[in-house]
Amino acid sequence: MSKSLFKLVAIALCVFGLITCTQNFSINSVGVRSASAQPAEFQIWWSQGFLPEENEMISQLVSQWEQATGLKARLTLLPSNILIEETQKALEIGRPPDIVFSPDGDTNLFPKLAWNNQLADVTPILAPIKSQFAPISLEAVSYQNKTTQKRSYYAVPLGESTVYIHYWKDALERANLEANELPADWNAFWNYWERSQQNLLALGEPKMYGIGLCMSALGTDTSWGFEQFLEAYNARLLDENGQLLLDRPEVRSGIIAALEQYSRFYQQGYVPPESTEWRDSSNNISFLDSDIVMTANSTLSIPLTQQHPPNPYNQKSNDLYFNKIATTHWPLKPDGRPLPSILSVKQAVVFAASPHQEAAFSFLSYLLQPKNLNQLLVVGNKGRFLPVMPSLLENEFWNNPNDPHLTAATEIINQPTRASYPVYHPAYSQVISQNLWAKALLEIVNQKATPEAAADRTIAEIKTIFANWQ
Repeated sequence: MSKSLFKLVAIALCVFGLITCTQNFSINSVGVRSASAQPAEFQIWWSQGFLPEENEMISQLVSQWEQATGLKARLTLLPSNILIEETQKALEIGRPPDIVFSPDGDTNLFPKLAWNNQLADVTPILAPIKSQFAPISLEAVSYQNKTTQKRSYYAVPLGESTVYIHYWKDALERANLEANELPADWNAFWNYWERSQQNLLALGEPKMYGIGLCMSALGTDTSWGFEQFLEAYNARLLDENGQLLLDRPEVRSGIIAALEQYSRFYQQGYVPPESTEWRDSSNNISFLDSDIVMTANSTLSIPLTQQHPPNPYNQKSNDLYFNKIATTHWPLKPDGRPLPSILSVKQAVVFAASPHQEAAFSFLSYLLQPKNLNQLLVVGNKGRFLPVMPSLLENEFWNNPNDPHLTAATEIINQPTRASYPVYHPAYSQVISQNLWAKALLEIVNQKATPEAAADRTIAEIKTIFANWQ
């Protein structure tokens, strides 16, 4: 896809989203509401969708729930970063909404709110249907509460994603490399992408970087990608009880090895220089503009931008989706063992201060009915997030042999996974929000720090965060 065409598509999607989110009709329509407004209505704040269909589907489900119950709700759609900010402001003034759904809340907000006793315990919603969920999905919403001194379910899991590898099959073919069978060995895998860049340059093609890993502290992609490297080098930072493991020599050596390799790709010219300033959508754009051969992304949003209804106008983009873009799993660890994928479980929460908890529980219970959750994930998200209920994965949508991306994502989710660290201790959400790993990488590539020095500084900073956590 050309750069100009991609930008037109991106603008069109943004405009549609803004139109969807600024209309004000009735109490159940979509409209941005000030956090300072009186909470007389049952309020649902929802992250604005990456795709227009996401906004349409949640609005439709709210309307269906209203018709089924006779209750009323006001749905507010906000961009994810603004949603987090507005939620925090609303909590500060004591007027939070009743429900919030944020695809980023599992790492940077909900664990802290549960810790501070600001979320309602949603066990009454989940307990009756507990057997329908994958165990890892329930683990990801079991947060510690410092007031009660115990864990409980403080969020409702709706979908999940992990860090996928996307690459251009046709670029590998032009580079005389096998596009369908990538190396499973860790070092051979990364050498493969280096060779793709070298081979393409030798053919006289415009420079296409072999590795599209994010190096920036301006978004979350660096944290997600780098933590897979930490996992690969067996640098387990916390145990399941939330205790730091940073004093173990093998953990420190794993951190150093991960920092050294990740930064070396950039230092040796295999990663675009501008990756140090990328935001979360920047690698998507760079990939779709064919500036990079591969990238890592925490949802399926990259290929899904190219999937459209079949007609002559969409022929080129659908060819990209079905034939030229590929989705795959990470290689084996350097020691040859399987590398678990780190899960991000997409969650909705109810606030403890909500004056409409009964309505909030009713709506979330309605949303968790398999047919409704399937609608949200399939028709709305288009597969961007995968089901947290294994039975939903049996739907033919997820097992279509003609869809290379959804079948790959389903296979990845069914392999070993682990929950993200904020589940085990909310202090780690501060490590993510402060982008400490990205800053360590930038310290190496911009300030010429050694991986050892960057590792020790980051370890000390993480220890300080945990020591001061309240």
